Amino acid sequence: MSAVAKVNIVSRQRGNTRELINTQASRELIFAVVGPVGSGTTEVAKKLVQIASTTLDTSNVVHIKASSVIEKEAEPPLLSTMNRLDRARALQDLGDELRKGDEPAVASLLVSEIKAQRAIFEAAEKMEGVSSLHPGKNEKKHRVYVIDSLKHPAEVELLRVVYREAFCLMGVLCEANIRIRRLQESKC
Repeated sequence: MSAVAKVNIVSRQRGNTRELINTQASRELIFAVVGPVGSGTTEVAKKLVQIASTTLDTSNVVHIKASSVIEKEAEPPLLSTMNRLDRARALQDLGDELRKGDEPAVASLLVSEIKAQRAIFEAAEKMEGVSSLHPGKNEKKHRVYVIDSLKHPAEVELLRVVYREAFCLMGVLCEANIRIRRLQESKC
């Protein structure tokens, strides 16, 4: 085979490789918000959902509260009749209990929730004959998962391992006196 023929083959393969990468590249993004209680992580997560929905032109955006996946593990289930402060304490205690012996346990539950949401998206796409993970040239569908809010470094570590470059952690800072005021006003 001549050198020119080899260059043409390599050139065609590069074009095919780029196309392959563009069609196979994941369109999933996982954002996680972390911050102390009362710092405003939920407001930041809601804003991320809003930005992702409008900027990425997708309806495939899910807001997942870590407290919700923890609550699903409660026996008996935590009642909505509890006041917010008691419910928050019960969820913190349950989260701590889940982490005993398995520090990233809450992150494992979050990964399972993302997997369940992914299955819902895939079922809907199958019905529509579309795949947002492998879009065609004119399709720009994304899936965005916004996790609100992580509380343990092991949770972050597990999510980074699982989702790699698709994972983005955002920290929320807030002065202690503002956090205390927010907690007193909203949790009573």
